[in-house]
Amino acid sequence: MYRGCRPARPDSSTSHGESGLKVEIIERHSGVGGLWDIANPGTPMYRSCHYISSRNTSAYPDYPMPTDYADYPSNAHILAYIQGFARKFDLIRLAWTARDDWSDCIVS
Repeated sequence: MYRGCRPARPDSSTSHGESGLKVEIIERHSGVGGLWDIANPGTPMYRSCHYISSRNTSAYPDYPMPTDYADYPSNAHILAYIQGFARKFDLIRLAWTARDDWSDCIVS
């Protein structure tokens, strides 16, 4: 079970799913990549925020970041990238969203 769909989570989710493990993603916000969506309550994101590592070294295996993204992508591009990855690999169906009670969650 993954809590939050941070940048490393989607790739881990596909790897574990391919290994035959049951995968669930719990996202507090309305969709995957919640922290990167400045419209979500409680996010520390701000309009001028950008990724602090290069798109060329930060992409998921088998899913490169678009070449029209800046070398250090904006928060909007990172959000779009995470959401695109989740759609491509059908991870959205594994996600529970807008959950308020985290007390019974096991995080691994």
